[in-house]
Amino acid sequence: MKKWISQVNRGIILLLAVVLGVAIYIFADTLKANKHRTVLRDLAIQYTYDSSILYTFPQDLDLNDRSTKIRDVLLPSLYEKAEPIYHYFCNNDTVRHAQVDATYNYMYVSFISDMIPVSCSRTVTKVEVEEIYRGSATVCVYSNAVIEFQDSEGKRSTREAQVQDILLFVYQDGEWKIANDSCDLTQMYDYY
Repeated sequence: MKKWISQVNRGIILLLAVVLGVAIYIFADTLKANKHRTVLRDLAIQYTYDSSILYTFPQDLDLNDRSTKIRDVLLPSLYEKAEPIYHYFCNNDTVRHAQVDATYNYMYVSFISDMIPVSCSRTVTKVEVEEIYRGSATVCVYSNAVIEFQDSEGKRSTREAQVQDILLFVYQDGEWKIANDSCDLTQMYDYY
């Protein structure tokens, strides 16, 4: 046995050991990434359904009040309305409020243009976990959105559109949390 080992080139043995080590590492990393992909996919789908509340006008505000005070009450009302989805976000109020702030202009301009979104439903059609790297992940969620609008006279209309959310997740305290949601739902209409 000693004679056989001494005859084998040590470089080849080292190469085989390195290749085997890399293969084991890649296999283990793939298993771990697949587990995270499943968790991220499920989180993204549930968040997409739950976040639909952000795209409807707060019910406690008077739709017929056209005074300038709407600016003062709209944003706090949107923050309060968004509290049920805060658990999806990082433990940082700036991150949590950024998503609400992104919908504020949409809501305000909708109010001024007399096309107020009163209901929103979304159906997820496709989820792609784009990248998982060093505690962060990017997930694209494609959905069909149906938004019902109401004007000041009570007339209702419905619009449908394909919507894309790009969610940036970070791994924080042993679970995935959203750091940013870039949703094109608020850009699907010409309201400016």
